[in-house]
Amino acid sequence: MRRWLASSPSNGDAAWARALLPVGVVLGLASEGAGFSWDEPERWLPDLVVGLTFIGAGAYALPRQPGCGALLTATGLTWFAGTVDASALYLHRGPLVQLLVAYPGWRPRTRTGLVAVAAGYAAALARPVWGDDSAAVVLVVLLVGAVAHDCLIASGRVRRDGLVALKAATALAGAVAVGAAVRMVVPSGEAGELVLLGYEAVLCGVAVYLAAHVRPPPVSTVADLVVELSEGRSGPLRDALAATLGDPTLEVGYRVAGGDYRDSAGRTVALPPPGENRVATFVTRDGRPFAVLVHDIGVLDEPALVEAVAAATRLTAANASLQGELRDQLAELEASRRRLVLAADEERRRLEGELRRGALQRVSALIDVVRSARPAAGPAAREHLARTEEHLVCAAEDLARLAQGLHPGDLRDGLPHALAALAGRGPVPVEVTVAEGCPLAGETAVAAYYVCAEALANVAKHAGGACARVEVVPAGAGIRVVVVDDGPGGADPARGSGLRGLADRVEALGGTLHIASPSGGGTRLTAVLAPASGADRPT
Repeated sequence: MRRWLASSPSNGDAAWARALLPVGVVLGLASEGAGFSWDEPERWLPDLVVGLTFIGAGAYALPRQPGCGALLTATGLTWFAGTVDASALYLHRGPLVQLLVAYPGWRPRTRTGLVAVAAGYAAALARPVWGDDSAAVVLVVLLVGAVAHDCLIASGRVRRDGLVALKAATALAGAVAVGAAVRMVVPSGEAGELVLLGYEAVLCGVAVYLAAHVRPPPVSTVADLVVELSEGRSGPLRDALAATLGDPTLEVGYRVAGGDYRDSAGRTVALPPPGENRVATFVTRDGRPFAVLVHDIGVLDEPALVEAVAAATRLTAANASLQGELRDQLAELEASRRRLVLAADEERRRLEGELRRGALQRVSALIDVVRSARPAAGPAAREHLARTEEHLVCAAEDLARLAQGLHPGDLRDGLPHALAALAGRGPVPVEVTVAEGCPLAGETAVAAYYVCAEALANVAKHAGGACARVEVVPAGAGIRVVVVDDGPGGADPARGSGLRGLADRVEALGGTLHIASPSGGGTRLTAVLAPASGADRPT
């Protein structure tokens, strides 16, 4: 079976429900006045109670499940019709059978149920069928069998509702069978009133029981699901809908090129053949086929529920598309940040090389010239040349530090050598440990060096501790860099641009930076760096 999603129903169900009971009272009293004498309350009062019970139950159920409410009301009205006209005595059993088979909706879910409903109406219109005790017993047994069949092949919410209908059908069958048995055993007329009262009591119980167990279709729950999907809090659509609708076998497929439907894992969703107890409900978007839901036939039996599920399906697809675009944009942003870091490092490397090969070499050559000219110069000139050489040496040292700051040239000999040289230049003793097996190529090594350089610079400026420790160890496919000092602590990345810039560098390369600096407890800086990619330049 296949169907397309319909629009939501009107909002007049509540208004109809409010009007039903007063109208039912008027019709009931009129029918009792036509069928009985008012001085026989023992006859017309129970009859009135049965009809009003069904109409009242229908008024209660109508806003929650319009199909169930309409059938309960129809049963009450046809009950009063039988009061007025003896030829319609069993007419109420037509909508009553449909109510039990299709509960909590109005439409039978299987061919078995459809046959049972047709038989129920046929027997209700043909008075001699229900009027024969043997035929009546056979009919109610078949009714119980049809309801049980539909219940057994259902699942989730549909099965739970089917169990309610099965209990009610069993109670009705028991009342009919007991009444037939009593009439067969007890002489005609002696137990008629008692049997009728028993039957009427069971009918009232069935009406109240069915109405009490009517649950509104989970439209509000699906609406909540739509909100969750829009906020990204829900899981996969199939799982969410299956839990909400109570059908663990539900499948959701999206239309692909060629006309097939595939689920979120790419598997083909097979459409059920005609005659099965499963149905394919199609969802359209912009007037074109978009998705299909394959589910138990009774799961989507209310237009409002159908439209809510359609909205959830469309919204999920829209969210998936938007999330895909967002992931692409985030990936491009991360790649852009990485390219900026790499480009900046490349420029710093270039400037460092030009500085060493250019200005620093020229200053060094000039130092050699001054130094070689001093022996041949006079005393006054030698003094000037000595001061000149001193200034040139200071300038060369400044240039060397500037070049080292632009890019760590020590990395050419490897990260362990560069970290050892970095530790040796600081005023605080530093213990350096680089574990074997660490991936120390390219930008991973550069980032690790800058982490240690910034952390040790902060130790020298602010920590005032006696020593520090640097550890580089493997961490998954990358490395973990830990710098610990025994200073006073209290380091705050928000108050310094160095640590903020360092965090930006690490995160741009796909790593994480964490600083623990309790007051009085020293500072521990931990950076986890991803392995160098193929785009990394040599150090």
